[in-house]
Amino acid sequence: MRTLLLTLLLVPMMSFGQDRITKIKKLLNEIDSLIYSVDVVDAALTWKENANLLLTDSLSYKTLSSLEGNLVEFYYDKPVNVDSYFDKKNFLVNTSILKNISDGKYEVYVYKNSYQNTIEPNIFENFQMPIIPSEILEGACCGVLKPYSFNIEIKSQDSILIDTKYFSSSKKPIYKKNEKTFYFKTKTGLNSIDFTYDEMISKGIIKIERTYKNVKYTNSVLINEKTYSDIENRSIIKKE
Repeated sequence: MRTLLLTLLLVPMMSFGQDRITKIKKLLNEIDSLIYSVDVVDAALTWKENANLLLTDSLSYKTLSSLEGNLVEFYYDKPVNVDSYFDKKNFLVNTSILKNISDGKYEVYVYKNSYQNTIEPNIFENFQMPIIPSEILEGACCGVLKPYSFNIEIKSQDSILIDTKYFSSSKKPIYKKNEKTFYFKTKTGLNSIDFTYDEMISKGIIKIERTYKNVKYTNSVLINEKTYSDIENRSIIKKE
């Protein structure tokens, strides 16, 4: 009687186990077929719907590995554009990188995986990214993430004149025709210039000190500015 009872209990359990294996094999065949002949995204959705069952058996791991690899390949040339997540502070925090990159328009691609980010072009390596919501980059399943891209324009302007100062030991007015020609007397009504008296400057000479700046912008955000000066001495002509 006891033997009969054990037999009755074991038969349904064995049947249940066999049914599970049969269902898993059927699902795996369906997913494999979708991966290679139809659409890897459909394959991913089928996996996702049945993941709890499939992951109970080691038979599934070969298909899972194939699915992950093909999803990565599928998304490779379909990056998500994330321009809208960038603001001024994102560019300022990357100043040390951006100021050393040549002027131009760049489309930057970021390929994410569990271990690291791969960035193209690699001159943007170590670029600090803004926070991007995980659901934006979430693939169809299996922890695979979509690559993303953003656009950057770098533009420089050099030798922008921002200030001009004049120095002379003259005690008389000085008149300017242009930046190269100066007079002590004018007959055409030239404007006189403001200058700083400096007794150390030779008579009949005007010292011109010009200050310039070079600036660099990323997407219209100022990321770098340098100023420099040059000095020029010119003779003052007695009269126009």
